Amino acid sequence: MLTGNTAIADDTGLFVSGLGGGPGIYAARFAGVGCSYEDNVRKILKVLRGEREPARKAIFRTVAAFCAPGGEEFCVTGEVFGRILLKPEGTGGFGYDPVFFVEELG
Repeated sequence: MLTGNTAIADDTGLFVSGLGGGPGIYAARFAGVGCSYEDNVRKILKVLRGEREPARKAIFRTVAAFCAPGGEEFCVTGEVFGRILLKPEGTGGFGYDPVFFVEELG
């Protein structure tokens, strides 16, 4: 390691079938640089307007990596499967939460 310090990094992406796997790692700036969560939600709903299953199937995927100065390193991946709703629902949350529905959680 260049710094000699422990390093931890993570990133999350939203992968939507009807968008060819996008926006992927660009989910946070899907609507453009400096956009808000609401801008991203509006854009994904606009782009998917008129689309039904399976185009609305989506996965949130997170990868976290750990590297220690002694050479120990590992990565872990987590996924949540869901679909993009036709309109925002529910309260609370942030990001794509208002339009990302996880069947098992209701």
